[in-house]
Amino acid sequence: MNKVKSIAIAAILIALSVTITYAQLPITATHGGIVQKSGNYTIEMVKSQNKIMFYVQDANKKAIANKEGIGSVTFDFADNTSSNIDLSTLGDDCFFVINEKEGMISLLTVTLKIKGKTYTATYKNVQGATKHHGHNHGEDGHHH
Repeated sequence: MNKVKSIAIAAILIALSVTITYAQLPITATHGGIVQKSGNYTIEMVKSQNKIMFYVQDANKKAIANKEGIGSVTFDFADNTSSNIDLSTLGDDCFFVINEKEGMISLLTVTLKIKGKTYTATYKNVQGATKHHGHNHGEDGHHH
């Protein structure tokens, strides 16, 4: 009888772990950033030193063009200060903002409006601007 109970408990635990693992699967980031859902769309945030870039994609991972788009980012910093900065565009599908303030960003909220549709995503505990480390890397990353 104990063997039957043990097998039943093991089966339940396996089923639960599969369910939990499935629920935690991350959304694939096309540009290596952090992805948040916004309705049926995703917004990917990619950070590089003091530039923070955003990409919007539909459910089929098709990039949403940034033409006719506007947006802003609200930064809530760990030191209880905040700022709101309008986004600029880069290429065909990227929105970006420059953040010069170092330190932790407790909450970063991006709001984009593209062709009448509004997309919003919130990111927690984002590292702020990072100091440049004193030399430039060439295009191949090795020139000093």
